[in-house]
Amino acid sequence: MMKKGDDMSINLVYELQALINSASESDTDKGIALYLLKNIQRVEDITINELANECYTSISTVSRFCKTIGLANFAELKQRIGEFHLTSYESMSDNLEGLNFQQGNDVLVNYTSEIGNALSDFASSIDYEVLDQIISLMHQSDRVIVYATQLPAFFAKYFQYLMLLQRKYIEFYDLQEDSSYSASQLTDKDCAMVFSAEGNFIVRNRQVMIQILQTSAKKVLFTQNPGVKFIERFDQVLFLGKRNAPKMGRYKIQLLVEVLVNRYYYYLENLSKTENKG
Repeated sequence: MMKKGDDMSINLVYELQALINSASESDTDKGIALYLLKNIQRVEDITINELANECYTSISTVSRFCKTIGLANFAELKQRIGEFHLTSYESMSDNLEGLNFQQGNDVLVNYTSEIGNALSDFASSIDYEVLDQIISLMHQSDRVIVYATQLPAFFAKYFQYLMLLQRKYIEFYDLQEDSSYSASQLTDKDCAMVFSAEGNFIVRNRQVMIQILQTSAKKVLFTQNPGVKFIERFDQVLFLGKRNAPKMGRYKIQLLVEVLVNRYYYYLENLSKTENKG
């Protein structure tokens, strides 16, 4: 299990990746972030002077960069990178636990069988009444903002893209500061949707979560964990089946995205037919 510091180190890497993906080529911060990720194995051993020289910038600019990504100083940056090295080893070990080919090639069959069972459980237990209420809420809301972290965040981006094909813009923000700002701007005409199979987003992004809960926006949670903190504060909760295998939650979130998109498509189609009859 990851400690709080471990999660902060992972969030730092996501912040750096998001900065690179969103900044312009001429942005100095992008150059620093890119250097850090390309040389992540040796960042612990370099000085702030060396980093500034490598990025063709000044020490003061590097210091401002650290504050921009939510760190106190360069020393904390090096500390977080060191924690990331430990966490990445633990994460890889966790992945190998369920798919260790040293145990023979049959592990892939067993693993995919476990995935299939988890998805079947999700499909057989889904509450379609709650699902359709959420779909209607998505359609009626002025803004729909998805909050997620780590792997569910990638699925949130995919969800954003697929919904755009249906002319419904879904907001999602990589950077924590942007998520925090979006949460502070929520109104009673908006819908905040949290993708969190195990509840990790709620625990690890407490400040953003509290901001969301303090607003009058409609709040929707997708999870397989009935013990998620603040669960009673959500207007709608769609459970993704039983929590028999926590690691299977990632696959359920991926299936959830397809379910939401397809259900929304048919919702619009039925709405159009009703309006035409009228």
